[in-house]
Amino acid sequence: MSNSANVPTALRWSLGLLLPGLLFLLIAILSLLAEAKTDWGARRLGTWLLVHNDGRSLAGATWQNISAQRRARARLDSAVRAPNIDAKIDAKKLPLHLLSHHYTQLQRTPHFARWRSLERQVPLPPHDLSSQQLRLLAQSIQAFTQVDDLLAHIELPADGFQVHARIYAQTALEDGSLFPILHSHLFKVGAPEAWNFTRMSEEDKRSWQEKLRPLLSAHTNPNPLSEAPTISAALSTLVSDWSDSLQRAEINRLRTSWRQAPSFELRLVRNLDEFAGYALLADELPVRFVLPTSFGAKAVAPMAREER
Repeated sequence: MSNSANVPTALRWSLGLLLPGLLFLLIAILSLLAEAKTDWGARRLGTWLLVHNDGRSLAGATWQNISAQRRARARLDSAVRAPNIDAKIDAKKLPLHLLSHHYTQLQRTPHFARWRSLERQVPLPPHDLSSQQLRLLAQSIQAFTQVDDLLAHIELPADGFQVHARIYAQTALEDGSLFPILHSHLFKVGAPEAWNFTRMSEEDKRSWQEKLRPLLSAHTNPNPLSEAPTISAALSTLVSDWSDSLQRAEINRLRTSWRQAPSFELRLVRNLDEFAGYALLADELPVRFVLPTSFGAKAVAPMAREER
């Protein structure tokens, strides 16, 4: 009798444990299905984390690691961030070279920077640009502007231009075309010596050629004419002006090449507080330049401030 009485009791216990387990399993399955469709649990958890976020500890190795990751992510984001462009307005007003060339900054560190310009095989259309094309175009405009601003302030070594200016003056002296130029310069400053170069005879020309030829020699600072210091100073000023003009023309050529050349690369190097670089054009020797400290420091400065 005792065994027969225990069977219903064991059955009742089994059913009592099985039914709640089945009910719990059913609730869990329904909850997972509801979460997959509505994200209700994830939203509640996110809300709770936001509410209690300020109470988390701001110290320790874990927090330092999180902060470092945030700073690194901010730098990466700022490196690819570019100004917004309105596809319907600005893209149609862009100069042709911004659509026919791709400008990019290849490298940027506190001590070195490098940019490149390449001609596109197919120019970008000024309309119907995709969001990806607009983003790349914005980065291209940013790189173009950086280099164009740098090239406007570079300084080229003066020695080579002075040599070319002296050669030009020597040629003008030998063929006699230098004398009207000297006359015009001296006349503008009100120097009486200007009249020495008007209605010159062949003998006078040969005499002045002999006197002025040493002033245009390869020496950096030739001795001025003791009998004509004003003329010596005028000739020195003319050579200096021609040298400056040649340097400006070369800078303008580099800026034009940055806009139009099929390939152009510019490199900037920092040595303590001095900045120098090279402009590299296809089939040409590198052009060395120096850059004022303020512009050089701006070119290699970090693009985003570090988060505190």
